[in-house]
Amino acid sequence: MVVILKMKILRTIISTFFATLLALTTVGQTESLNVRPSHKNTIYFELFGNAIGYSFNYDRILISKQKLKTAGRIGISYIPPILPPEHFIIFPLEISELISLGKENHNIEIGLGVTFLFQLHEGNDSGWWTNSEIDRRIETIAAPRLGYRYQRKDGGIFWKAGYTPLFGISKTREDFIVPYMFGFSIGKTFN
Repeated sequence: MVVILKMKILRTIISTFFATLLALTTVGQTESLNVRPSHKNTIYFELFGNAIGYSFNYDRILISKQKLKTAGRIGISYIPPILPPEHFIIFPLEISELISLGKENHNIEIGLGVTFLFQLHEGNDSGWWTNSEIDRRIETIAAPRLGYRYQRKDGGIFWKAGYTPLFGISKTREDFIVPYMFGFSIGKTFN
């Protein structure tokens, strides 16, 4: 019974990951047909932030209005076994609202994210966890964001900086709080 419940939790996490990925690849909506096409896809590197250390990310503007945009982000990070035998694969997911500061390249970013940490264990032959270890091998962290985002509508350089405190929300990380985390990102926006 416990193994079935744990497998359902794992399936839910994987389904959420792929549903977010699918949502990021959908076509965003514009407020009117007279709005010129914009470059909505961004790839970037983030130092610190939602993934704690670093992450490589894909971001897409999902809904674009004149002064307000909605963006979705998915990322990946790998932390090697600094203190063996554990190492982590990290997936930060985030939805953000971008509020224009009057010029279309400058935005305030307010977002809410969740970061999944998959802890890999080298103690057994498979390199993965056993069924009895699954509860403490998948960590979940809430990651709100408040920051500044520079993104040109016609593509090119992208950068952002934000305040991203982290709060543990999984059973084994309830006491995990990093109140002073900041993220710094740089990348490229394209069509």
